[in-house]
Amino acid sequence: MALFNPNRETEKLLIKKAQKLKGKSRDSSIQIRITVLSVFGWYMCAPVLIGIALGRFADKHIPLNDFSWTLSCIGIGFAFSFVGIHYWMRKERKELLLHLRQKRNAEREERKIQKMNTLKISVSQKMKRQTQKHNSTITNKETKDKK
Repeated sequence: MALFNPNRETEKLLIKKAQKLKGKSRDSSIQIRITVLSVFGWYMCAPVLIGIALGRFADKHIPLNDFSWTLSCIGIGFAFSFVGIHYWMRKERKELLLHLRQKRNAEREERKIQKMNTLKISVSQKMKRQTQKHNSTITNKETKDKK
């Protein structure tokens, strides 16, 4: 049974909202940037705050003369936040590249379809011209035969 991870769930919601905003208009690009910055900020802030809380707790209950648990836990919190940001950015980059590839492939397919349609139109126009020429030659022959 999977446990509920609030950070992962909120991250997914924010990313979905940002992706929905991406598709709407250029005016929403500011909203997308704010959303991305807020996610980035929480990725930085949450581990550091947890490190501060754990460090303060450890300083009170496990006192050492020359060692500060708070500073150590803040450093560990920063390390966790940078690792989390790194993986989040890698995942976002992969999703963006996948989206761009799909968009590029869709555009290529659309261009192929347009080329095929123009070729069909040009072929049908040529066929019409040939039938018109053929019909006109037949009518010309018939008129000559009648004379």
